Amino acid sequence: MEFHLFGPVRASDGQQAIKLGQPAHRVFLTAMLWTPGRKVGREELIRARWEPEERPRHASDTLTSYLGDLRRTLGHDLLPRCSGGYLVRVARDRVDLHRFLDKIKAAHTLGRTNGSPTGPPADATPSDRQRAMWRAAELFKSALEIWSFDSDPLNGPEPFADLSGSWIEGRRTELLRKRHAAVVDWLNVELAIGRHREHLNDLITLAERTPESAEIIKLLAIAHYRCGNVDDALRVLGELIKAQSQKGLDPLPWLFRLQSRIAAQDDALAAPPFARPEPPAEGRTEPRAEPRVKPLPRDGVAAAPAFRAAAPSPAFRTTAGRAIALIAGARRHGSTAEASRRGRELTDLVRARIAEDEEARRALTEANGSPRAWRLLETVIATHMSRDAGFELAVARLLDATSVPSVPPVPSRKERQMTFNTALIKAPVFNESVTVSGDFTLS
Repeated sequence: MEFHLFGPVRASDGQQAIKLGQPAHRVFLTAMLWTPGRKVGREELIRARWEPEERPRHASDTLTSYLGDLRRTLGHDLLPRCSGGYLVRVARDRVDLHRFLDKIKAAHTLGRTNGSPTGPPADATPSDRQRAMWRAAELFKSALEIWSFDSDPLNGPEPFADLSGSWIEGRRTELLRKRHAAVVDWLNVELAIGRHREHLNDLITLAERTPESAEIIKLLAIAHYRCGNVDDALRVLGELIKAQSQKGLDPLPWLFRLQSRIAAQDDALAAPPFARPEPPAEGRTEPRAEPRVKPLPRDGVAAAPAFRAAAPSPAFRTTAGRAIALIAGARRHGSTAEASRRGRELTDLVRARIAEDEEARRALTEANGSPRAWRLLETVIATHMSRDAGFELAVARLLDATSVPSVPPVPSRKERQMTFNTALIKAPVFNESVTVSGDFTLS
């Protein structure tokens, strides 16, 4: 006999469906199938069916009556009486829920996903790891197909769809969380074996359904990057950071780190060398093979003239100048505790963003005393803000509570004959000749 808990609760014997009776019968059967082969106490069964305020006066007698109906329907051998409770004598592989859970567990023992402590042994050869990851991907997909009745593994019905009650709702929520985690783990393994093109459209669909799922957005960004869509990868991460900031949440630090790695074309984000190219699934749209904008070079933002040639607007430069002034002010004596705290937070934010840019990192440490470093850092920060709304919002949030002018430091003697642009017109230079270029108004 087979039992089905995904969708409406059902039972079947071969090709013949078995009528399980009223919702109460199906709730009691579900409570026993939750842990097949284990005795379930009478009080536990009563709590599964009735809320405390709805409990019938003679709940134990009512339970006995319902379970008597189930024993006549399913057979006394399958549903034997036990001292103080009942159990369903059925193997786990005869219940779709437990086939799903057991396959997920087996997949986790083969493929290391989302920091799972299991996975191939540390001394496994590359070919062993490759076979283990492919087998893990097959097990994850097989498990999800049990839930979706062999159709699209990304879609499936709710468990116990024809039942209600707080006990049922709690178990349903728990299973839906496990299903979401299984989908994330499956796609994680699929990307690890190089199937990013096959699942790009799947990830786009999932991101539209769950725009706040950081795990799905992370996988979508990586899939975009590996398909050559660098701008789309940065965009989806920026949208998530912006959404979290608008809700008053601090964006997860790894989001900024992943953005920086994508912008710097980190080799570690590329598909693994053992990945086997897979054709797109039939009926799916072929993703773009080339990015819509030219990717940044591998050696980072600082060495990318095209990146700085984007000419961010004066508004971005002004905000970037204020950000540098706040960072520099946090290092001086006499600044308030709040300004120092915000300056340190902003320093950490910018440092994470330019982690792969050696020249910009050096400028971050020298901006307090060098106009040249100030201008370089201003350009880099402004350009990042113009390309990433999430980063712009994070910077603006730290500046909102402060009043910091965008004034660069006094130039050194060697730099006093330099040409200042309009963003530096406020520089406090006295008794020296200064050449100013650009459009401006004297007042």
